[in-house]
Amino acid sequence: MRQTFCRFFSIFCLLSLPTSAHAQEPTAATALRDIQNTYNFDPSKLSFEEQAKRAPTLSALWDRYDKTSDVYRDALRTALKTPGARELLYCDGGMQLLAKSKLPKDLNLGLQSISKCSLAEIEHTPYFYTMHALASRGIDTLDLQFRILAKPKFSAYIVPHALNLGWRLDVIYWFLTALVTRPISGSR
Repeated sequence: MRQTFCRFFSIFCLLSLPTSAHAQEPTAATALRDIQNTYNFDPSKLSFEEQAKRAPTLSALWDRYDKTSDVYRDALRTALKTPGARELLYCDGGMQLLAKSKLPKDLNLGLQSISKCSLAEIEHTPYFYTMHALASRGIDTLDLQFRILAKPKFSAYIVPHALNLGWRLDVIYWFLTALVTRPISGSR
């Protein structure tokens, strides 16, 4: 009987131990390291196959963000404020912060981060959708929209319409969105 109890107690103790580092709540420091390690690459220097292998790590990071958003949001703020970070972090991290937080300070930080992008390290379509969503809310994104004029190969795919907007059509689309959300005086 005593031996059975000891075995049961031993098994209970083993099952009670965390099985991995992810079983514990992350701290701000571990979340920051997680973000920095996830974005520790430049997509333009990788082959398509290498990029495809890296993509799930980005999705997994944002799943962890969703599970412990307070910790990851603070860590992301710190990462985006860090000078000399990778462009992909500024672009993708800034867009994620804009999508996941509605706080004014996060809006400003997200826009500042995205403004550091040359648009070389990111997919153009998410950038387009982010600018469109912000413009639809009445947020001035004109400076970020004009940046695509320097990118003749910029294009965004609009899924609901099976439409690929090329270089100058993107700007026209944003301009029309801006007119609808914030009319120029005397335009109506």
